[in-house]
Amino acid sequence: MPEIKLPFRFYSSGYVDLQDRGNSLAEFFLNIDPGSIDQVLRNISSGSGPPGYQRSRYLAEVLKIKRGIRSYRLLEKQLREPDLYRHLVGLDLGVPHHTTLSHFRRTLGMEGFVQIHSGYVRFAYQQGLLAPPLPVLPKNLKAGLILIGDSTFIRSVSAFRITRQASGEVSFADTEAAFGRKHHRYHYALGYRAHMLHTLNGLPMISIIESANMLDQQVIIPLLVEFRRVFPALPVAYLILDKGYDCEDVHRQIYEQFGIIPVIIRKKNIKRPRSFSLNYVPCCKYHFELHKTGIDYKLKRTRYQCLYSCLKQPDELERRGAE
Repeated sequence: MPEIKLPFRFYSSGYVDLQDRGNSLAEFFLNIDPGSIDQVLRNISSGSGPPGYQRSRYLAEVLKIKRGIRSYRLLEKQLREPDLYRHLVGLDLGVPHHTTLSHFRRTLGMEGFVQIHSGYVRFAYQQGLLAPPLPVLPKNLKAGLILIGDSTFIRSVSAFRITRQASGEVSFADTEAAFGRKHHRYHYALGYRAHMLHTLNGLPMISIIESANMLDQQVIIPLLVEFRRVFPALPVAYLILDKGYDCEDVHRQIYEQFGIIPVIIRKKNIKRPRSFSLNYVPCCKYHFELHKTGIDYKLKRTRYQCLYSCLKQPDELERRGAE
């Protein structure tokens, strides 16, 4: 009777998880297209190791971020223990030392990560994924992408050691971190702000990390410059911003320098001033709406003028005067 050898590793928990359609982590890694990864790694690495080894080290970096692993020592330990992690990143032939994983990140550098990400963004643009059809949008829109600009607070995890200089300034162990405005989640809002441009469906395009005391208005132009450097051929028609970017000089610079129409999302005041009408237009003392005559670019405000509309409605003027 011939000897039968069963491949027991196919019955391990890792392969069971790979076949589980409900496993979101396995689904994420199985849907990664290796084309953009191999194209970038081919230019920066020597190609030493078995086939796919360079790609596996990059996927290990993705796993480190995806699972929130803090160090490369813990990443090496996690790759050696469960079967699933090794199969997902393609390191079945052996797990590299944590110093090798750390050296790979330094070799790839920030620019290497940007190139890989930009490859995926260009592929998504070719597939029409960056501009999903939305029936709520008007039909006469300018051709191009619609991006959203926003920022989020990142808390500093460095040692909280304060040094007060002779001039009165305060420095921390993390020299690039700074205090921002009061944060609702952290008692000490010490850290950074991540400024980002993303599409309507949430795909991140570009991001810049600055200290927490940098205003959104100061970062939006460098953010657009970096976007044009990475994606020079992607057409952008509109940029949706919140009230943190509401500045006339910023609006004009976005339009004149980049050809993008800024759209500021403003919230209406819950309490309307008495000197304004229901349409939020300034009124005279008899509560008649003033007429818009233009924009004063020197003072950066809208000009209104009273055309004495009340004289044309004497009965209404008398009634309002009596009130």
